[in-house]
Amino acid sequence: SRWPVSSRLLPAGRTMATECQQKGCCGPCDCCVTRCCPTDPVRKNVEVAGFLYDRVGGTLQFICMLSFLPAIAVLAKRDGGCYQACLNLGNGDDNWNLDDTYSGAVDDDVFSNTSTCFEDQCELPQWYCDDPGGTVLCKESTSCNVYGAKPTNIISLVATISGVTCAVLMPFIGAIVDYSTRRWEATAGTMALLVSTNLIQCFLSKGTWFPLTVIQGTLGGGAYMAHQVCLFAYIPELSRDPADVPNIMTSTKIYETVAILGFFVLGLGLPLAILTGCGPDNEVTGAVIGQVIVVMIGAPLSALGISMMRKRPALHKLAPGENLATIGILQVGRTFGTLRSKYPNLLGFFAGYTLWESATGAVTTITGQYVIEQLTGLSFTFVAVPMILCVIPGAMMALYIAKKQLLTSKQSVIAATVLFTFSILMVACFAHSPETATAIFPFVPFVGMANGWIYPAQRNLLFELIPGGSEAEMMGFFQFCSMILSWLPPLTFIVLGNALGGDLRWALMVVPILHTLGAVILFFACDVEQGKKDIANTLSLRHYGDEAESGGMSKMDDVELTNVMTSSNDPEESANAITSTDDRTASVSSF
Repeated sequence: SRWPVSSRLLPAGRTMATECQQKGCCGPCDCCVTRCCPTDPVRKNVEVAGFLYDRVGGTLQFICMLSFLPAIAVLAKRDGGCYQACLNLGNGDDNWNLDDTYSGAVDDDVFSNTSTCFEDQCELPQWYCDDPGGTVLCKESTSCNVYGAKPTNIISLVATISGVTCAVLMPFIGAIVDYSTRRWEATAGTMALLVSTNLIQCFLSKGTWFPLTVIQGTLGGGAYMAHQVCLFAYIPELSRDPADVPNIMTSTKIYETVAILGFFVLGLGLPLAILTGCGPDNEVTGAVIGQVIVVMIGAPLSALGISMMRKRPALHKLAPGENLATIGILQVGRTFGTLRSKYPNLLGFFAGYTLWESATGAVTTITGQYVIEQLTGLSFTFVAVPMILCVIPGAMMALYIAKKQLLTSKQSVIAATVLFTFSILMVACFAHSPETATAIFPFVPFVGMANGWIYPAQRNLLFELIPGGSEAEMMGFFQFCSMILSWLPPLTFIVLGNALGGDLRWALMVVPILHTLGAVILFFACDVEQGKKDIANTLSLRHYGDEAESGGMSKMDDVELTNVMTSSNDPEESANAITSTDDRTASVSSF
C-alpha cells in the first residue's frame, strides 16, 4: 500500500471506508489510507495523516539536538581553555603515567593536559581549568570563558537565546496564520528553513561551532516553533468528533516517540558502532552523523505530510492601516482582551500553561546540562533512552484516562504536572554528584511518563475550551504562551548555577517550581464546565478539513468574506455577519 501524496478530501457524511467499498481498489487512491494508519480519524480526513507525517519529520529535525548539544559543549570547553586529564592505555597496571606533552598534576591521581589526548590515551570525564589560584573544575573556574560566558553553560545559553527568538517571532507568525491565506505556505517555508539549518550543522567543527551554535539558537529554534504554530492551527479542524482528539494527540505522541527511538538507534547508535576511541571527539563526529541522518529521513517525511495538508482562507481581515508586521503584537493584546472579557476560564488555562510549559520545554536542555556537568562521567544518551521509551506508556496512559474518563481533562493535566514535580525533586535529592549519578535511573522513567502524559492531556483540555471560529487565533496564542517564558528556566538555571559556584543541584529546582505554580493557577483559575458553556454558541463557526472540497476551498478567491472575524475578534459578531444560507459555504468562509 502507498500513501497518496495529494489526496482528495471527501464530502461530509462519506468516509474513505465507503469509498474503498465502492471502488474496491488500493493504489494511488484514498483507500490506501485506511490500510496504512491505525488512527481511525484518518479515514475521515486525510489531513490527519499529513499532520502525523509532518510531526514525525519535525520531531526528527528537533531531536537531533540530543547529539548536537553535547558536541558544542565539548567544543566550547576546549575553546574556552578547559581540558580533560589523560589516562594511558595498555600499560598493564593502574598507574597513570604522565606523558611529557602533558604538564601539571592536579592531585596524586589526575593529571592535566593542554590539548587532546594521544591515540593510546583516553580522556577522563572531568574537565579542568588552570585558574590563577590553581587547577579547578571547569564549571567552577572564573578564568576559562568563551565569548564572555562559561563554556559549561553553553547548552542552557542556546536554549535561552532560542526562547527569546521564538517569543519575538511568534506574534508575526501568528499574524500570517490568522490574517493571510498563506498558512500552508508558511508551514512549508518554516520546515524548509528548519531543514536548511540542520543541513548546515553537518559542517560542525572546531572552527565553525560558534556560528553554527548561533544559527541553531536563532534560525533553527525560531523555525521549529514557527512551524509548530502553523501546523497546530490545523488541529481543531482535523475532526468533527471531539472524541477523536485524544486519539489523534496520543497517536501523534507515540509516532513522535518512535521517531525519537529511531534516531537513537541510527543517529546515536551508529556512531558508537563505527567510531573508535574513547575521547570527546566522538561526540562531534556523532553529531555530524546525526544531522545527516535526520535531514535525509526527516525532510522527505515532512514534505510528504505538508503535501497532504490543505490551504485555508484568512480568519481575520486587516483593517485599513494595519499590516502583518505589526498586527501580531496588536492581536496578542486583542486576544488577551477577548479572553479576559468573554472566556476567562480559557485565560486561566493559558496562564497556568505558560508557566508549566516553560518548565516542560526546558527539561531536555536543563537535564542534559545537569547530567553532563553535575553527574560527570554519565552519558546523557543512557539517560535519554529510558526517558524517551517511557514517553509511550505516558501517552497511552493519557489516552486511557481520557477514554475511560478516570479523570477530567483538568485533573489529568494537574496529575501530569505533579508527576513531573515529584520526578525532578527525586533526581535533585538522590542524584547530585558523579558518585551518586546512577541514582538518577529509577526516576528517569517517571520523567518520560510525565512528558508523554502532559502533552496530549493539555491539548485535550485546550480543545474543550476553544471557541469556534477562533481556532487558529487561539492555537497561535497557545504557541505564543508556550514560548513567551521559554527563556526563563534555562536563564534561571545558569544564574543559580553560577551563584552556587557551579553546583547545579539546587538550580534544577526551577523546573518543579514552575510546574507547581502552573498547576495551582489551573486549579483555581479554570472552571472547565463554565468554559464549555462560554463557547457553546460559537461552535457552529468551526470549519473542518473534510469540507474543503465541498464548495469553498478550491474557490477560495470567490468566497465573500462578509463573515470573517473583524478586529473585534468576537466569534459571536462573526456569526451574526454570516450572510450565506449554505451552512457548508459559510463554514468555509468563516475560517
